[in-house]
Amino acid sequence: MAHFSYSFYILRAQSLGIALVMIPLVYLAFNIFYAGFAYQAGRISDRIGRKKMIIAGYLLFAFVSIGFAYATQQTIWFLFPLYGIFMAATDGVTRAYVSDLAPTHKRGTALGIYHTATGLAMLPAGLIAGFLWDFVSLDAPFLFSGAVALIAVLLLILFKK
Repeated sequence: MAHFSYSFYILRAQSLGIALVMIPLVYLAFNIFYAGFAYQAGRISDRIGRKKMIIAGYLLFAFVSIGFAYATQQTIWFLFPLYGIFMAATDGVTRAYVSDLAPTHKRGTALGIYHTATGLAMLPAGLIAGFLWDFVSLDAPFLFSGAVALIAVLLLILFKK
């Protein structure tokens, strides 16, 4: 529920006055950092544990989300790469974590359930973000996202596995 479509991040950049011709460059920065850090994030998760890496990633995401709420044209260029690092730190690592938790003979099923749940959660997340964007303020979806990410971190810390 904390993580909604990246389209809102792009819309946020545009709402701050980033020229339309520059939008692909901020998205490129996101992708460069995502790709550039994904391998290292996997290696780090092998060393420190997947759960710790996911917690660190979602703490970064909370910071990034709140940063987008208060962003300026200048800080957008810093926030998009950080958003890419968050994705690198969590995307593959959460899948590996699900695989680690599942019995060997049920890993495919576990990943299928995980992706179904993630996909289903994206719908209300997008609806909430859209509602907040349209009826509250342009920064509200990002503040909501940051708060939900912090709650997710607390829940991850509280649960054993």
